[in-house]
Amino acid sequence: MESRFYLKQCYILLTRKCNLACSHCIRSSDPSYSEFMPLELCEEIFVKLASSNSEFQALLSGGEPTLHPNFEDICSLAYRYFEKTIINTNGLNLHKIKKIKRFNDKISIQISIDGDEEFHESIRGLNTYHKTLSNIEAITELGFKVTIATTVSNKNITSLKNLDDDLDSSEFYQWNLKRIVGYGRANDEEDISTQDWNKLVDSVYAGFHNASRTSIRPMFALRNIATSEFLDSTNEELSSIGTNCGTGRSKMYVNPNGTVYPCACMEENIVGDFHSDSYARVAHALSNVNILPNKYSICYQCRAFSQCKGGCPGIGARNLSQGDPRCPIVNKVLLAKG
Repeated sequence: MESRFYLKQCYILLTRKCNLACSHCIRSSDPSYSEFMPLELCEEIFVKLASSNSEFQALLSGGEPTLHPNFEDICSLAYRYFEKTIINTNGLNLHKIKKIKRFNDKISIQISIDGDEEFHESIRGLNTYHKTLSNIEAITELGFKVTIATTVSNKNITSLKNLDDDLDSSEFYQWNLKRIVGYGRANDEEDISTQDWNKLVDSVYAGFHNASRTSIRPMFALRNIATSEFLDSTNEELSSIGTNCGTGRSKMYVNPNGTVYPCACMEENIVGDFHSDSYARVAHALSNVNILPNKYSICYQCRAFSQCKGGCPGIGARNLSQGDPRCPIVNKVLLAKG
């Protein structure tokens, strides 16, 4: 029988402390946090993760990971144990990135930008926009592959074209556009409709300067479901091509204290602890996380069910596990039920 879990991404939260307090932060990070992952625990976790496979991405995240007092040492460990490491940062601590230049062949940098100058600085503070753009160029010159990440909401969607213009001369590698998820400090009321999201996808590929460097995927697009080539794919194949949510299949999140949870929207669902658990035990627990809608869900009548499994389990759980409400079919059923 096929094993459901095959690690593709591991988010390692070095801390929840951050030098900012963004209103859409899914982890509610801010400067008040004081916990950092101990260096010894960090290496123990890295050793266990390295026993899984050589293909997964290790994402050093937070909070703001560059605030960790042992940041350089942790990057050295990641370089030793992992083939692919991404540092998720706001890009403001350039001096910390300069210290890890020697690792640039196996470590890449992902930097968050929230929209054009006006919107970005309404979230992250005065003078942060051009400083971030300047630091992207400096980090690229250090030899790092730089990815830009933007969380899209109904507040910043109209500013994305301006940001696209400002990024046109930048030497970044890829621009990731992701839809906001209402968790942590992020609010569901800031979400855009699935129809508007898919219109954005079309407009990006049709008219953005950086379309060839942009990663943005349709969500619950019925036209794509009707022509999907992946309806009979295995879990590993679906995870590798990114057509579904990786919860319980291909990703995990590790807290600064070593505990593990399956999804950014399921922080309360602790499935293991790397203090005492082996990788195999954690993977087994993740493989047994319930990711399916309840048996009455409309999802089971959809021809794409084998592909999406009801969408995001974390978001679906807030709707009595009837499926992901961002799916227009599920949303229609939920509205009908009142």
